[in-house]
Amino acid sequence: MLIPRAKIKEFCRENSIAGIVGFFAHLSKHFQNFKSFLGRAGISTPNPPVSVLFHGSQTHLDNLDPSISTGEGNLNYEKSLVYATDNPNYAVFLAVIDLAEGSNASVLVEDNKTLLSIDIGFVNGHSQIKDGYVHVVDGTQFKLNDNDEYVSQQPARILFSVKVKPSDLTEKIYLKID
Repeated sequence: MLIPRAKIKEFCRENSIAGIVGFFAHLSKHFQNFKSFLGRAGISTPNPPVSVLFHGSQTHLDNLDPSISTGEGNLNYEKSLVYATDNPNYAVFLAVIDLAEGSNASVLVEDNKTLLSIDIGFVNGHSQIKDGYVHVVDGTQFKLNDNDEYVSQQPARILFSVKVKPSDLTEKIYLKID
């Protein structure tokens, strides 16, 4: 289920929350508050889970199935996993980057600081930064892997999705030149 941005903005105004990243940070602690707000607007959502995580994607998805990633979190590239994060900027960044072959993007989280980066192949190739989706998932089945990344070997239930824009990021994107 895709929640309209107008409803997210209305909720943020009512609760003095700054922006989409602020909304996701609030949501991870106060899901029931948002569920009640949607209920008053006639939008039903699943019962609140114990915890929520976020998954960024260029496409709107109905569910998250395990897949093999070539990222550093799966060094042997053998395990099919579902990936999510509790870091809103991380999820929005992964949602808004459209990677073409030969380009890379990465997220490094150290000392509660999120470093978002793209490489020269991204800049000089056919990659783009454009609107995407952050999927809010039930975080109960996930285990912390590393770098604010959580993994699960089981499909994940998407509670709802939000369309996001590059301007929703509250962290800068850096160019990584090796």
